[in-house]
Amino acid sequence: MSYGKNAGCSKLIPNAKKIFVEWDHDKTLKNFPHTCVNYDENYIYLNFIYQPFKLDRKTGHVYKTIDNDEVACDNPFEIMSIMDMLCSEKPLQLSNDWCPISYFSKFSSIGEKAENEFYTDYIENFSKNVTNLHKACLKLGGIEYTVNKNADVSFKINIFDFFPVVFQFWDKDDDFLPKIKILWDKNTMDYILFETSYYVVACLLKRIKSQIEE
Repeated sequence: MSYGKNAGCSKLIPNAKKIFVEWDHDKTLKNFPHTCVNYDENYIYLNFIYQPFKLDRKTGHVYKTIDNDEVACDNPFEIMSIMDMLCSEKPLQLSNDWCPISYFSKFSSIGEKAENEFYTDYIENFSKNVTNLHKACLKLGGIEYTVNKNADVSFKINIFDFFPVVFQFWDKDDDFLPKIKILWDKNTMDYILFETSYYVVACLLKRIKSQIEE
């Protein structure tokens, strides 16, 4: 299954923008570190996977910077991921305890199955390419971080400057198939919806792959 073929997310954007525009930004923006989220009367500024974004507080339009050029963002996964986080009502408080996304699902087997399906295309791309994958994570801005000592590649990567995940990859060997695992802070669901976590993963894996291809 490909994230890019999921048109359902695009249909959610008009309502998400409406909610965002009506949100009490002055109240909720105080929940995030000022060093990570800046704002003025018109815009909110933050990084999403090490890339600068800004959101128009009055229209909900989203812009991102690519190679020093500011362009309108048309990626529904990026838009929904950012808006969901910014509309969180709880003050940021991470646990620093890590878990797979299936930990949050009432039906964990469904969560694990979805993970495996979503990762397929990227697993094929990363397999037998560990050296370049490692370089790509560094180039993106990730920091080597060990949770499971057996992983061939393991990095803490900022989704937002204040909100990291752990990306891990095991390459194929004689006994096991290649595998991707992404670990989340156990307080993740205080800030984004379960469905949003898959939008985030879509953006993250695409960004990692783009660093390999450059």
